[in-house]
Amino acid sequence: MRSIWKGHIRFSLVTIPIRIYNAVDTEETIRFNQLHKEDNGAVGYEKKCKKCGKALTAEEIVKGYQFEPEQYVIVSPDDLSKIKLKSTKVIEIEGFIDATEVHPSLYEAPYLAGPDGPVAAKTYSLLSQALKASGKVAVGKVVLRDREEVVTIAPQDGGLMLYKLRQPNEIRKVQDVPQLESKDANKDELKLSISLRLPARKSSGLPKRKSRLWTSWPPSSKASSRPKRKRSRWKKPKAKRKRPSRPLGKDELPRVPLSRNRRNKKSRKEPPAFWQSFILHV
Repeated sequence: MRSIWKGHIRFSLVTIPIRIYNAVDTEETIRFNQLHKEDNGAVGYEKKCKKCGKALTAEEIVKGYQFEPEQYVIVSPDDLSKIKLKSTKVIEIEGFIDATEVHPSLYEAPYLAGPDGPVAAKTYSLLSQALKASGKVAVGKVVLRDREEVVTIAPQDGGLMLYKLRQPNEIRKVQDVPQLESKDANKDELKLSISLRLPARKSSGLPKRKSRLWTSWPPSSKASSRPKRKRSRWKKPKAKRKRPSRPLGKDELPRVPLSRNRRNKKSRKEPPAFWQSFILHV
């Protein structure tokens, strides 16, 4: 990756040498060239004067500012050199703000910022971690291509991203859009518009089926491709608490335990009368 700018980040008494790289990969963009249909020759354009139709060379072209229709102020290269800003190769950090304070419409172009040399790696990493921990972004000024730009520096995946910002007066207002009318929405209509959304894709709830194919050859004898079943462990039943025995009274008989089929109260029957009399006589 080739750097397009080399300089320093400076705030307070700290200076970090950095290099700036393009964040947009232009090689991934598909472009078409205009060709001549008969021989596939590339089409070129000549600079011609719209007034006289003469083809012009680079020496015959000057720059001018149009202040009225067909009225221009000629600006010579000497005039441009007088107002040209000197690049100090330094990004002066003016302060730190929350990322939400910058409107998304002000972002113009992203750049990657990297440390310039192994000496700057430690301070570069420290600045990235400090911005990430505080949730802030740095705002500064830098001269790029003879123009002063306002930039923000934000942490990104252990590194730093530099965003060039537009001036607020360059952004048009929403109120300038034609046929824009603000109408009050009814509560029922607002509720309906909120409920209208794409249905979420529901899962079947079934576990995903694992493939039985071996991932390596030969298959290992220790590891099995089939999922192991969980064996239910036998648990020892809890012992019932026994009631403490109490001494019997004079007229009480010892309680005989009933069989299993007679433990239910509903199935109990009173013994016949002759058995009751026999027990009392005994």
